[in-house]
Amino acid sequence: RGPSLQSSLRPPSSLSAKYLYCVDSSSSAVLVMPISAHTIIFLITATAMLSSMRPKRGHVACIFTFFSAIFCRFSLQLSILYSQMIESARPQLISISINPNSTVANDISAIWHSHHDSSICIRFKEGSRCPHPSLVGRLSGHGLVMLEWNTKQLQQQQQKTMSQGGDIDKEDKSSIVHCGSYKKSWVLPGMYFLEVLIIHCNDFGVNALSMGHNSTTSQSYDYRHECMEDPGRGRITADGATVAIGNEVHGVGDSSKGHWRYHTEAISSTTMQPLVTRYQPQGCRDSNQTLERCERVMKKTHHDSFSFVFRKYYDGSLEGKLLPFFANIILEPEIMSEIEKTFTDDIHPGDGQTVIVKAVNQLQEKLTAYDPSFKTRDKVCIVGASHSYHLAHALWRSNLGHNFFFTGFLKSPEALTADYFSKYRREQNCTTFVVAVGQWIASWAWLLTAPGGPWTMEKWKIEMTRIAQIFTTTSGGSEDKEHENTQLYFRSIHRNPIGDWISSCPPQDWRSTTVIDGYNFVLEKIVSGSNHPRVHLIDTRFITEPLWDATYDWCHLAPRVSQVEAIYIASKVLG
Repeated sequence: RGPSLQSSLRPPSSLSAKYLYCVDSSSSAVLVMPISAHTIIFLITATAMLSSMRPKRGHVACIFTFFSAIFCRFSLQLSILYSQMIESARPQLISISINPNSTVANDISAIWHSHHDSSICIRFKEGSRCPHPSLVGRLSGHGLVMLEWNTKQLQQQQQKTMSQGGDIDKEDKSSIVHCGSYKKSWVLPGMYFLEVLIIHCNDFGVNALSMGHNSTTSQSYDYRHECMEDPGRGRITADGATVAIGNEVHGVGDSSKGHWRYHTEAISSTTMQPLVTRYQPQGCRDSNQTLERCERVMKKTHHDSFSFVFRKYYDGSLEGKLLPFFANIILEPEIMSEIEKTFTDDIHPGDGQTVIVKAVNQLQEKLTAYDPSFKTRDKVCIVGASHSYHLAHALWRSNLGHNFFFTGFLKSPEALTADYFSKYRREQNCTTFVVAVGQWIASWAWLLTAPGGPWTMEKWKIEMTRIAQIFTTTSGGSEDKEHENTQLYFRSIHRNPIGDWISSCPPQDWRSTTVIDGYNFVLEKIVSGSNHPRVHLIDTRFITEPLWDATYDWCHLAPRVSQVEAIYIASKVLG
């Protein structure tokens, strides 16, 4: 490419007299043209015309070379323009092999990669068992990329396009496909492994909620008896399936702000390995975790080989570039270290609430002793249960925790009333609330206190809308005045990995990706629908979901993932 190509291009002598080699170093374009009679006539005639002007001896060769260069330039530009026109007019569809051992292998007619749409598309046969599945897809290579799924109509010209695997439409005339897009993400060019999983045969989450028809029925659907597909046979793409991404995808929105990147750019097809999704099979708890059948699919492979790179703030080490941005709000190291001793990542359902309340009380005492003005200083209150507690812990690890206050272990969104927010507005001077309360209401533990079962999408929507309205409605009362300048940030709910209780049939825990993705979809619609300057959504899924299966306890984010999320949240609410 470039200048190096010119020096390395040495056409065989047997061809040099019959072909004209045009090399454009600026665009790395090469054009090899047979020299036809028309070409020779053009070059000789042009040379003869100038030669008739009696140039100095030896200049005829220069004139011939000059016109050859003009001819090359014209031909190159015409060729490049023609190629671009053909490229834009014909979407590239590359066939991807199907995993024959998948639970839905016989239901799939084709899988392909569309370069034009930056998406992976899957067509299920007409009359298949799972025409509207819940899917999760991840690309792993130079970085990690999650696919965003939607159902769409296949364009007529795409139906007739030949791919490497043949006609993608030859088996089935159905025009409904499920496409996972990486268009919104920041993706570096290169070769990526592709893994697509089927979670539920019937997607009662995002797919059902976004289809439009029967939305009321979808929202009120009781999914407590919906079983996951067997995770051991849930991957629908073949072993080692890959896609090639030729150009950098810059992305849009939150998903373009950063990505998990392989720790070195010296990655090749020989050293790269697919990041296979971890899951916990049945009967693999406690001492059984060391069984070969358990350890093989539960262990982390190279999840720790990826580091997060924020696009906007820096390109390199998290500690070296980002912390100075918050230099004016960093505690002295010895004070921060002492306060951090209060926290522990070892939180269990039985004693979690006691540990957290004790930690909050100790933290309050230490901060007040260090700085008596702490209670009256404006703060950001973190609201939720153990996932929010881990966020608070991560903020302390980032030297930012003294700007935040964890309000204590809160299970149900129903506890979030105007009085609740008013209390912390008065007592802790919380001018901003970061709320995430979508875990307990879909968990096994919820049934211990609420026999009604996990919350439907409708119940979740009603409660989240009610909470948002506390900050958007003003009737002139004293409580409304207290919330007049208070900001509400919903944080996206974290995905849970495929644990044994989630994948059991019937399920004993309902925090599958189908449910959590549905909850997040509802949150997005509530915030965008309110269009209120004091109600926001902090979407951290571009940080948390690429490593959704790397949790240390099959529930909570890995500490290093949580810390990146904490940095991002801090930049949103403090910056």
